[in-house]
Amino acid sequence: MRKLLTPNPIEGRENWGIPPEPETECDPILQEKIVHFHSLSKKGVHFNENLLKNKAFRNPHIYNKLVEFVELDEIGSNFDREIFDPYGFPSEAFADQLGKFMNMNIIFSSIRIFDNRPEYDIILSLFQSGSSKENFGGTCRSAATTTVTNTICRA
Repeated sequence: MRKLLTPNPIEGRENWGIPPEPETECDPILQEKIVHFHSLSKKGVHFNENLLKNKAFRNPHIYNKLVEFVELDEIGSNFDREIFDPYGFPSEAFADQLGKFMNMNIIFSSIRIFDNRPEYDIILSLFQSGSSKENFGGTCRSAATTTVTNTICRA
């Protein structure tokens, strides 16, 4: 059974490219941090719980700020580019582009509801010509005043 569950080796790589265990001693500062957090965990103090209780953590934009602060490459990989290249996908495959596409679909569907009104023909023509939200001058225009919330532009 163990042999069935063991993945096939990677050609030219020993132990699937995992480096051997270091023979040197661990950095004492790092070791101290690990011991400290382990002792806190034993006392029932958990970093994630305290973080979630923090009012500043409730900021919906904190994730983006944290990613920017630590200069994190969100789509990076520990694999060599020959094995897996996360940048090899087209730009449309990433979440930010998918989100823009979904928003455009919502906008287009809301415009189609009101497409026989002349004031929406201008907005429709702007989107069909490839104009982006920056071309709206940062103002917010609503496509409907009914129960359907269809915001054309958020600035």
